[in-house]
Parts: sequence; structure tokens; C-alpha cells
Amino acid sequence: MLDMTWLDAVPALLAQTAPELIDPNGAAPAGEALQPTVDAKYMLGITSRVLHILSAIVLGGGLFYLKTVFSKKSDGAFADRRGVWAKWVGIASLLLIVTGLYNFWAINSTVKADGAELPKPYHMLFGIKALLGVFVMFVGSILAGKTEAADKFRAAMPKWLNLGWAAVLAIVVLAAVMRSLSVPLL
Repeated sequence: MLDMTWLDAVPALLAQTAPELIDPNGAAPAGEALQPTVDAKYMLGITSRVLHILSAIVLGGGLFYLKTVFSKKSDGAFADRRGVWAKWVGIASLLLIVTGLYNFWAINSTVKADGAELPKPYHMLFGIKALLGVFVMFVGSILAGKTEAADKFRAAMPKWLNLGWAAVLAIVVLAAVMRSLSVPLL
């Protein structure tokens, strides 16, 4: 028989991560309370979030692919595809910057409209996450570059891909921690 006792922990976990979804008695609120107002602001928030996640998948997934497939091969295996990778790094980086700033602004504006402030660690975690993101964008772009400096970085490609992938993992952890703080959902 399948052990389903772990389900008993779900309300407590939900209360920690999304307390607005649980009433004081531990019951889920009425269905209407969970329904968002579908307007232009809501759709912009959803679109921004989806583009942000997809761009992170392209950039982080691309680094993972390079790390697992190309890092052990010579640079020649990657040379004829660098232009394609450079284009996607540029698109993903632009979208990550624009949507990341918009998402931060939207969350901060929503909190301030409610007369509150974001938790103190949120700004620090956002800053660290943004700096790590810039580093990941740098690694992706320098490995696709055409300059002598890019050639030097590619000479140590496994090292830079490992560092880039470590930064991606740190970003995912920071995002999970930021999401667990009491901030409004977009």
C-alpha cells in the first residue's frame, strides 16, 4: 500500500510559503478568494514571469548542455555553432534583465500599495541573484564571443562552464528562498 502520510504536512508547508492561502483555522479559503482579477496588469505579470522563466531555461540549459556535451571536446566542436548560441544568449539576457526588473518593480509596488515593505532580506537576495545572473550572462556571451579574450576563456571552457552552472544553481536556490518570504504573488 502506498504511504500517503506526507500529505498531512502540506497545510503546514503551504502556511509557511503562502500564508494568504490558509485561514487561521487551517482550512483553504473559499474558491473565490483564490481567483485573480484577470486584467491587463495581471496578464502583463504572467507574461513577464513566463518570459523570465523561459529565458532562464534557455541560458541555464544552454550552459548545462555546453558543460555536458562540449566541454570535454575541443573548441572546434562548438566553433560552427557559436553564432547561434550568441544570438540566444543575447535574447535571453535582454529578456532576463527587462522581466527581472519589471517583476521586482511589480512586487515592490504591490507591497508598498498595501502600506508595507518587502522583508529586509529580499533586497539583499535580489541583489545577489542579479549579480549572479549577470555573471551567468557574461559566461554565456564570452564563450560565444569572437575576440582574443573569448578565445582565452574558451581555452578554459570546462572551468567557466562549471562556474556558470554553479551560479545557475545558486540563483535557483536564492529564487526559492525569495519565494518563501512573505511577498505577494504576481
